[in-house]
Amino acid sequence: GAVGGVSGLNNLRDAGITMDESNKLVIDNGKLDDAIINKADQLGGLFGFKTASSNPDVFVLGRPASLGALAGQPYEVKVLSTDGTGRATAAEIVSGGNTYALEIENGIMKGPADSPFKGFSFGYIGGAMAAGDPARTSAMTSTQGLADRIGGLLDDALQAGRGSIALAIEEMEDRNEAINVQITRMDDQISLYRDRLTSRFLAMEQQVSV
Repeated sequence: GAVGGVSGLNNLRDAGITMDESNKLVIDNGKLDDAIINKADQLGGLFGFKTASSNPDVFVLGRPASLGALAGQPYEVKVLSTDGTGRATAAEIVSGGNTYALEIENGIMKGPADSPFKGFSFGYIGGAMAAGDPARTSAMTSTQGLADRIGGLLDDALQAGRGSIALAIEEMEDRNEAINVQITRMDDQISLYRDRLTSRFLAMEQQVSV
């Protein structure tokens, strides 16, 4: 049952963290203290990345910055065969009635680029499989907390050379360069116009003096 008034933590509100009408953070210290003391694991899940797995021999090594629609959705990773050292040589992932063959690189199982599991990678430590052995299957569910999502977004934004911030800076620099070119052209035109006026003024002075 609930301890200290805290049941399951499904969102930040359950932990006493909300926003007011002015979009300012509001913290219910009593609720948050109860969550920290009695539901520390669940509270951590609200902020970090977590995967529940039915088979500890199969685990997540890497994942994309955002889980998107996969967050909280069940899927199965099946190791179909290994080499003599126990490294996976064939594997697949099943989700929502669809099956995707995982790409294998040095025993690491990677989600194919044309699948919802792009960016995922999985490890296997269940030992060598003999020919004809049944697949080593793990039912898994991955969740992504607020801090992990924000961290992923920041990683994407700050990624050197191709993050959204870097691209925005590059675009601004290109615009500044174009503006500087226009300013240089205007300066040249003004100088040319000034020279023409000066020449005309000198010519008029000569005519007057004659």
